Amino acid sequence: MTGDRHISQFELVRFVDGEASAEEQARIASHLEMCDVCREAFTETRWASEELKVAYESIDRQPQDADGARSLLRSQLAHEGQGDSSGLGASAFTRTKLWPRYLYGAIGIAAAAALLFFVPAIRSSLPDLSASLPNRGLTPGMTRPVDVEQVCSAEDDDLDPEVSPSTQQTVFQEYGISRDNSARDFQVDYLISPQLGGTDDVRNLWPQSYKVTVWNARAKDQLERHLYQLVCEKKISLADAQHDIATNWIAAYQKYFHTSRPV
Repeated sequence: MTGDRHISQFELVRFVDGEASAEEQARIASHLEMCDVCREAFTETRWASEELKVAYESIDRQPQDADGARSLLRSQLAHEGQGDSSGLGASAFTRTKLWPRYLYGAIGIAAAAALLFFVPAIRSSLPDLSASLPNRGLTPGMTRPVDVEQVCSAEDDDLDPEVSPSTQQTVFQEYGISRDNSARDFQVDYLISPQLGGTDDVRNLWPQSYKVTVWNARAKDQLERHLYQLVCEKKISLADAQHDIATNWIAAYQKYFHTSRPV
């Protein structure tokens, strides 16, 4: 990984499995801070790794079998990557055919047959990530000047105060969503909740789909309440909470709840 090149699939897997060198870890972590494409791919890679392990356990395989599958994946990615110097360029598991090979090639014919029950759910969940995250170019997140004492002394527990109809319409227009589909399929949501110092500026609002069944408003509300509690208990700073939820709220949920899926 050099210059502005995206992180390769092989590097992501090594990073997720904790097998990258200290130097590699530092470079990848630094790149993920700046690159939305690679950060999304990292989230998918970490989630896919966890799902594969769960799938193995569900068919009564030993835990080391999952490790073997990941080793096979790394070997396959290394082979595939010999002719690819461009890095990701797009999400690793949504752009290529590596994801089916991750499952079928790693576990063999018998286990692949058993995992056919899991594949539809796994594949259908991948688009949820992009559907649940705002366009950071349109919605980077905006905050008002406020300190921890002011935040934690507020009595209003409403995470999503009503947004004016005119502001909602502006948000829908920015995201190219028609008036016919807007109210039926989307809710205008705060990226940084007012409870954490977020504002009703259009740069802190985005249309969150009602159709997303996993990473939806309910999961985000859980994260907002949890971050609020951590801030007020002085376990994390308000600035860190605002940064994490604005950068990638799904990754923040996974980080603070220590899980790859909503609880």
